[in-house]
Amino acid sequence: MNKIILKKVALGLFLAGYSISGAYAADTVSTKTDYILGHAPLVNSANIQPDFTNNSIDIKVLNTSGNPIAAGETVKNGYTIQLSYKIADQDGDTDPNLQTAKTVRFAYKDKGASNYKWVEADSTSEANGVVTVSWTIPAAAIGSRIYYGVIPNTKYGNPKSNLQVYGNVFNSGMPGTRPEGEGGTNPTDENTGTGGGDTPTPPIDIIEPDTNAFAITIYEATISGGAVTMSGNSLSASSHPEVGKTYAAKVTLDENNVTKDITTQFAIQWSLVDFNGDAINAANSTSADVADLKATSATYQDATRNETVTNIAYTIPVNNQVMTANNATVTGLYAGAQGFKLKAEAIQRP
Repeated sequence: MNKIILKKVALGLFLAGYSISGAYAADTVSTKTDYILGHAPLVNSANIQPDFTNNSIDIKVLNTSGNPIAAGETVKNGYTIQLSYKIADQDGDTDPNLQTAKTVRFAYKDKGASNYKWVEADSTSEANGVVTVSWTIPAAAIGSRIYYGVIPNTKYGNPKSNLQVYGNVFNSGMPGTRPEGEGGTNPTDENTGTGGGDTPTPPIDIIEPDTNAFAITIYEATISGGAVTMSGNSLSASSHPEVGKTYAAKVTLDENNVTKDITTQFAIQWSLVDFNGDAINAANSTSADVADLKATSATYQDATRNETVTNIAYTIPVNNQVMTANNATVTGLYAGAQGFKLKAEAIQRP
């Protein structure tokens, strides 16, 4: 039998070659990254092509009849603001649960307050990818600007937006953004707006009072310790006030079928009007109205505040003591205040 003799060098090469070849076939090299990120969502006006850079929303205002306000019409309490948007997400993420709508807030500055109050919307609807959030303006917002805030959201995706988009609902300028946690403070930039979406243009960007929702009533009253107390005896158009008695005016608001005393939001102005000579046996005589009578300011507790109300009360003086607010005695009257009707007018406080 023949024998094969391998030299040490050849055997060494044979074994080394086998070892290298086997290692090369069995092992692989790999690497991996951290989680894949997309892009934070935005809100867009319904009337624009998707914009993945800028936020925008649409604003519509409906009057108490549910109709859009006309161009140049003032916006009043009781009107409804509708904020509409669609989600703009360049990764294709969506918001099927309308989580974005749940973040919508509206802000107004209550009478006498230094900070804006942020409140939730009343209702939400969706059609063809456009979400509409509605909010009815309360009487407390009279005299205030209105701001909106919204945080864009999608069900899935990363990163989430942690910025509140905000602006003045009657300003078409670019919205502002700020960290989500600042949503309860005053707007960081009061010159922000809707971002170019549909924007109403009332002549002034503050809420005006809807006089149809207000009523003013005159009551018999007493003043003690600088405070006025109204009796249960209210005066109607057929009532006859009497010389020497004190009367006070109460302002009420009918909102959502609830009557609320809001007298402290107003100043009162008293006048003598519609003179009737026959009522004082001065037939065929005339006398001009006497506006802005001298009256008494006193503290009054309405539904929410205990504050001084300018000229809330008027005491009908005897004949020669009728005076105007500038302390001028009114002359030329037949019998003082007699023969006139007593008028009270409420003037919104600044």
